[in-house]
Amino acid sequence: MKTAPSVSAGMLRVSRSVLVFQLFQAAATRFRDLTHLKAEDFVSALLVAGAETNTSVSKTQGDASSSFVSICGDNGELWEEITGPSSVRGIRAINWDDVGHQVDDYLGDLKVVLGTLSTTIQDLHKQIEQKEKLKGARTLTKKEIGDLVAAAVSHEEAFGEFDAAKTTKCGKPGYKWKGKRPNPSYQSGSINAMQSAADQFFGNSEVKSEVGIFTSTCEDALGFVRTGNPEDDDLASYCDELCSELAKVVQDVSNARAAKDLSSLDRLKRALAKQRTAAEAEHLKQTECEAQWMRISDFKDYILGLQDDMSVKYKAVQAAQWALSDAQDVLAQAGAQLDAQQELAQSVSAKLHDLGQAVDSAQGAIAPASRMKDDIDIKAKATSDELDMLNGELEALRAAKMIASDLKERVSFLLLKMDAYTEESVRQPVREIGLAEETDVYNGFFERDVSIFPEAGYVDGALGKFYGYCENEAQRIFAKVMKHVDLRPLCDLAPEATTSKELLSAVQERSEATVESVQRVQTWLNPFKGTDLTKDTEATKYVDQGEPLGLRRIFSVYHNSGFHREYLTHWKLNGKFLKLLKKANMQVSMVDKQVKRAQETLIEMQRDMLQAQAQYKEAIEALMSLEHSSTALQGEKEAVQAELEKLKAAHIQAQTSLQDLEERVAEAVRQWEASKKTLLTEHGKVKDKGTFGSLEQVMAKRLRL
Repeated sequence: MKTAPSVSAGMLRVSRSVLVFQLFQAAATRFRDLTHLKAEDFVSALLVAGAETNTSVSKTQGDASSSFVSICGDNGELWEEITGPSSVRGIRAINWDDVGHQVDDYLGDLKVVLGTLSTTIQDLHKQIEQKEKLKGARTLTKKEIGDLVAAAVSHEEAFGEFDAAKTTKCGKPGYKWKGKRPNPSYQSGSINAMQSAADQFFGNSEVKSEVGIFTSTCEDALGFVRTGNPEDDDLASYCDELCSELAKVVQDVSNARAAKDLSSLDRLKRALAKQRTAAEAEHLKQTECEAQWMRISDFKDYILGLQDDMSVKYKAVQAAQWALSDAQDVLAQAGAQLDAQQELAQSVSAKLHDLGQAVDSAQGAIAPASRMKDDIDIKAKATSDELDMLNGELEALRAAKMIASDLKERVSFLLLKMDAYTEESVRQPVREIGLAEETDVYNGFFERDVSIFPEAGYVDGALGKFYGYCENEAQRIFAKVMKHVDLRPLCDLAPEATTSKELLSAVQERSEATVESVQRVQTWLNPFKGTDLTKDTEATKYVDQGEPLGLRRIFSVYHNSGFHREYLTHWKLNGKFLKLLKKANMQVSMVDKQVKRAQETLIEMQRDMLQAQAQYKEAIEALMSLEHSSTALQGEKEAVQAELEKLKAAHIQAQTSLQDLEERVAEAVRQWEASKKTLLTEHGKVKDKGTFGSLEQVMAKRLRL
C-alpha cells in the first residue's frame, strides 16, 4: 500500500478502523425507527453513507484515501475507477480493456524483473558451489605441529634451542640448560615466535588446527609425562601450560584463515539471500496482482452478468406484454369492424326499404347479428379490463425481479468493499513481510531439522571444548587450590551427550512452535478460512444458486458483527432472503393462470365474433339479392350499391382481423411461456436467452397490424 507523505501508515490504518463504525452509524441515523426498516432501504442508506464517509475521509486525509487499495502497483486509481460508479451502468461504462492492458503491462514488467533475478540467482549458486568445494581443509599433522612447536621454542627470544625447552621442562624452576636458567621471557618469546611461524604456515596451506590435538602433540614433543595422576603431572612440568598457550595462538590464526574463506562464502550467501528475497517480493507482487485482478474480474462478470440476466428477463416480460397488447388491439379492431358492419347493414336495409323493397328477409339475418354484437360488446369490455389487469400483473412481476436483482447487485458491491477493507488491513500487511498464500515456510525460511545448520556444530564444538576444559585444565587448577576451596562443583555437569541433545531439542521445539504460529497467521490469507471453499467452488455451490458474490469471502472476519448476524447471513443459500425472492415465482404461477384464463376468454370472444360474422354474411347476401331485384332507377341504385361495397369490405376486414386475433392469442401465449421459463431461471443458469424472441421481432410483428 502506498500512502501520502503527510499521512503515516499508522494513522491511515487507525482511520480505516474507525471507518466501518462511522459507516454504519451514518446509515443508522437515516432511520429513527429501525423496527420496520426494509433491508433494501438500509443497504441503500449504507452505500450512500459510505460515499459520504469516503468523501469526508478524503477531505481530511488528502491523497491517502485515494490509495486505499493498490491494485497491480498503481496508486489506487484502478480501485477508484472500479468502485467509483454508483450504478451497474457506470460499471459497464468502465473501459475494462484499458484496465486489462494496464494489468498486463504491469505483469509483463514483473516477468522481465523476475527473469533477471533468476539469472543472477543461478550465477550465485554456481559461485557458492565452487567455494563450498574448498571448505574441506585438512587437520594439522603431528609432524607439522612438532615443527611449529620447535620453531617457536627454539627462537632466540624464547629458549634458544628445542632441547633447552625440553630439558628445563618448559622453564620450571630448578631445571637448567647447560648450567643456566632459561630466558626469563621464554613464555612471551615462544608465543610471539609461534605467532610469526603460524602466520607464515597458514598463509600458504589449506589446513586447520584443533586445540585438543595440538595441545597433546605439543606436550608429547616437549617430553610432558603423564603418570595417570593429573595433579602430580601438572606440578612436575610447565610444558602443559606452555602448550595450551601455543595451541590458542595457532587456533586463532587457523580460525582467522578459515574466517576469511568463510567470509567470502558468507558474502556470496548473503547476496544470494538478498536476490532471493527480491525475487520473492516480485513474485509476491505478481501473485497478488493476479489474485486482485481475478477477484475484480469475477466481480465485474458477476455484476454485469446480473445485469444481462435482468435484461433477458426484462425483454422476456416486455415481449409478452407487447404480444398481449397486440392481441388486445386486434380484439378492439375486430369489434369496431363488427360495429361498422352493423351500421352499414342497417343503412343499406333502410335505403332498399325506401325504394319499395321488402327487407324482411335481410332484417331476419341482421337482427340476430345485432343481438350477438350487443353481447360481444359487454364481453369485450370485461375482457379488455381483464387484459389491462394482466398487463399490470406482468409489470409488477417485472418490477419485482428488477428490485431483487438490483438489491443483490448492491449487496455484492458492498461485500466487495468489505473484502477489500480486510485485504488491505489484514492480509496485505502479512504479504508485505514476505508471507504469501503459497509460501512454504520450510522452503527458504525454516528447516525441519535445525541440526543441519552450521551453528548447531558451532554450539556442539563449543560445548565439547567447555567439557574438555572442565575435565582437564580446570581439574588441575581445582587440585592446586583444593586445600583452600573446593571448586569442583563449578564443573559438575551432566553427561556431554545428554546436554548436547537437550540444547538441540530446545531449539528444535522452538522452531516448530514458531512455524506453527506463522502457519496459523498464514491461514488468514485465505478469504475462505475455516471452510473447504475455493473461488471456483464458491461460484458453483453458492453464487450460481442465488447467493450474492463475496458473501462467503467475508464470513471469517465479519461473522461476529451484528450486521452479518442480523442481515448478511439471511442472504445465504436456503436463507430467508433467497426464500423470499423465490416467492416471486409464486407470482409467476398466478400470472400463468391469468394468462390461461385470458387465452380462454379471447378464444371464446373470437368464436362469438365468428358467429356474428356468419350472421352478417347472410344479411349481406340477402341485401345483395334485394338490390339485384330492385326496379329502381339506376341513379337511385348507385347509392345502395356504394353502401353495399363498403359493407362487403368491412366484412372482409373483420374476417381478416379475427384470423389475426387467433394468431395474436397464440403468439401472446407463446411469448408468455418463454417469459415464464426465463423468469423461473436463476441468474447463472440462463442457457437460452433467445427463446422468447427479441423485442425487435415483437415490434416487427406489431407493425404488421
